[in-house]
Amino acid sequence: KGNRVMEIILSSIPAKQHLLGKILGASLIMATQIGIYLILGIGFYFMTGVSSIFSYLEPFKPLLLGILPSFGLSLVFALMGMLAYMILSVLLGSIATRLEDVQKSIQPVIFTTIIGFYIAVYGLQQPNSPVVVIGSWVPFTSPFVMPVRLATETVSNLEIVLCLLGCFAFMVFSFWLALTFYQATVLSTSDKGVIHAFKRSYSLWKSEKGQKA
Repeated sequence: KGNRVMEIILSSIPAKQHLLGKILGASLIMATQIGIYLILGIGFYFMTGVSSIFSYLEPFKPLLLGILPSFGLSLVFALMGMLAYMILSVLLGSIATRLEDVQKSIQPVIFTTIIGFYIAVYGLQQPNSPVVVIGSWVPFTSPFVMPVRLATETVSNLEIVLCLLGCFAFMVFSFWLALTFYQATVLSTSDKGVIHAFKRSYSLWKSEKGQKA
């Protein structure tokens, strides 16, 4: 936002189109990274053979045997979680005025992903722990923790369905929140920090909503 070129771009493109473009671009980056891993895996297979791959994976055999039957559901949880976090990161990142402030603005997303990851690691050892059970129901950590409970077979089918619905609702809510506030946050600038920028964006959104009413 700190230069004239960005001001022209942001004022020329509708906010919703700009938001969707960011989400699409980030999704393509994610797909590219996954594609690179697939290519490396295929190349490793042709160079070493399947027996070598199994020898490398032998220490993880118990975990893989637990994950494979529920791989499809785990993938759904992972995709919904990545999309929700991506959308929230785009929204929070749009609050930052300078490039140096981006990391500060998306810290809530970073912290929740770290918490979810460590709960999931803990869940591999203690899948019935109250921390793991509660973490599997919280939308912010569910994409990390629920696949672990699926692998350890400590969750019922009803819980799986309800958790899927919760994650989907969280993803939809994140998208609605981004569409609602993005136009105000992306055009708002402030040199007094992220919190002040968010307050200013919220005031701008309220004033725009009042003018439309």
